[in-house]
Amino acid sequence: LPTEAEWEYAARAGTVGEYTWGDDPDGGCAVANHYDQSAIDPNRPYDPVACDDGFATVAPVGSLQPNAFGLYDVTGNVWEWVEDCYFMPAPAAPTDGSSVQAEGDCKNRAVKGGSWSSPLYWQRPTFRGRDPEDRISHIFGFRLARDLSKD
Repeated sequence: LPTEAEWEYAARAGTVGEYTWGDDPDGGCAVANHYDQSAIDPNRPYDPVACDDGFATVAPVGSLQPNAFGLYDVTGNVWEWVEDCYFMPAPAAPTDGSSVQAEGDCKNRAVKGGSWSSPLYWQRPTFRGRDPEDRISHIFGFRLARDLSKD
């Protein structure tokens, strides 16, 4: 699994702004399957964004546009597990992009990216979710990362 730092770097793909698509809260439906007009649920305690990505729940992989690195579905759709153990507040170290690990058992693993049913502020690449690593749900998935040689 990627570390939190690797995940955020890949999700941003060189962009700046509050979200991976920029600062417009309603501008993400082309690249992110999040809680929008197609998924309106009157029982949710938060408002959907104004755009419509066309998917009421989980979208098939690759249904939306990729980011500048060619990665699909990085934000929204499903929460993505990362290698880091979740601590709050986030520890100051490591600063080299490696993962944060617990001494002994890790009660919660970090998750990134939000899901199709998450409030918009959880879609920010800096947001850190956390769940027990044995949690199974249709709102969780993972992405693999591969180290490349310097040769």
